[in-house]
Amino acid sequence: MVKQKLHQMSILFMYSLTFQRFYNHVFTKLVNPDINTFSMLFSILRCGSRYFKKSLSVLESAGMFWLIFAGILAVIMLLAAFDFNRFRIKWTSKDGRQLSGDCPPPMKRRYMTVEQLRQYDGTDADGRICIAVNGDIYDVTRKRELYGQGGPYGLFAGRDASRCLAKFSTEMVHIKDTYDDLADLTLSEINSLREWAMQFAQMYPCVGKLLSSSDQADFRTDDEEEDSSLSDCDFDDQ
Repeated sequence: MVKQKLHQMSILFMYSLTFQRFYNHVFTKLVNPDINTFSMLFSILRCGSRYFKKSLSVLESAGMFWLIFAGILAVIMLLAAFDFNRFRIKWTSKDGRQLSGDCPPPMKRRYMTVEQLRQYDGTDADGRICIAVNGDIYDVTRKRELYGQGGPYGLFAGRDASRCLAKFSTEMVHIKDTYDDLADLTLSEINSLREWAMQFAQMYPCVGKLLSSSDQADFRTDDEEEDSSLSDCDFDDQ
């Protein structure tokens, strides 16, 4: 009798630990869940409770193998039911801007000055975030948690991050409000910047080139039907 009770307690502990991890991974990220979210979660918990009651008697007689198998299956069922893409769960910041979910539509490539780049710091309604790296401009909106306000690299949003990346620094002193020609960088810093530029080209869509303030801004966008997710930003200069 005591052995059976201990076995039941171990099963209950496993399920409680599973639900705790699920809560920490998913629930704490939902800042403003709506009523549909609560209804869906209640259905998941109710189904999980029914599954637990039916599986408990099986687990008591099937041994450790079925105990582990049933635990893994329960976690998979919960995660599959709580499908973020299907239910399109979104959470917002205090000012109502969307922090996660769908990104704005692809941006056509264009030339920008430093002043124009500042418009894409993530504070507009669409939340688009662009940063410049070694003369090219990248749309990093899908990584709002990194480059958005409050993120570890939030100071790069709408800015030329080249000097900071070259120096492996996140200090605001290296961010300039005017065009930075990077002429005073050392050879080692230039090589580091080029490596960063290669990484950005592989990870994010290139949406333009950065112009100096003395250049005449070209507001022309690509008329050709070209996927802006391509990292090749070699434009035909006019």
